[in-house]
Amino acid sequence: MKTVELIVEETEWNPGNCIPGDTIAGIRVRPEETQLQSKIKKAGGKWDREKGLWGIRYDKVLEPGIEERMMKDEDMRNLR
Repeated sequence: MKTVELIVEETEWNPGNCIPGDTIAGIRVRPEETQLQSKIKKAGGKWDREKGLWGIRYDKVLEPGIEERMMKDEDMRNLR
């Protein structure tokens, strides 16, 4: 038996395409991290006092220094 794999198109995989850009992501930032807070604020982020984290559009989360702070889905469910 012989098999063949036929590649019709090859594109770069971007995991960011899985989440719509206008989805609000939760970002956890410590109070003393004022530089990161400013960066998030400039990108349109808003402080959510009730949840204790910053909310920012997912397409802005992909900027360096912000993505690794994004809350995972299971963490966000625990906040509700």
